[in-house]
Amino acid sequence: MSNPSNRIFSAEEAFKHFPERLVIARKHRNMYANSLAISADLRQSTVSNYETGKTKPTSSNFFRICEILDTHPNYLCGLSDQIEYRNLAVLIEDMLMNMSKNDQEFIFNFIRDFRKHFYSEKGRENHYVVPYPGASARY
Repeated sequence: MSNPSNRIFSAEEAFKHFPERLVIARKHRNMYANSLAISADLRQSTVSNYETGKTKPTSSNFFRICEILDTHPNYLCGLSDQIEYRNLAVLIEDMLMNMSKNDQEFIFNFIRDFRKHFYSEKGRENHYVVPYPGASARY
């Protein structure tokens, strides 16, 4: 459902996929509808109406939901086939939290070694490296 022709979509076309995509994005974030409603300062029935397609969100509610779900608006409108995170840090944190400690350690060591190489190549000083969640701070 990508938009390679860059054609302009009507509001009806753009929100055709919104109910289904909203449910998918909410579940992808391991969030219940009532949690989304509370976070977005909406009634649970409003979120339910969005998810069933009974009503469409106002633009402010739409963008607040995108922010809470950390999902790109294009995904919720069906203009992109993949959930696109607006915040790369959240994506990386989610990925790290779902990895084993051994995998987290491997990724940390890879980043540390990459930074050492990068900074030595560029003549820059090493900077403090933020470790993976639960690790002790290292330089």
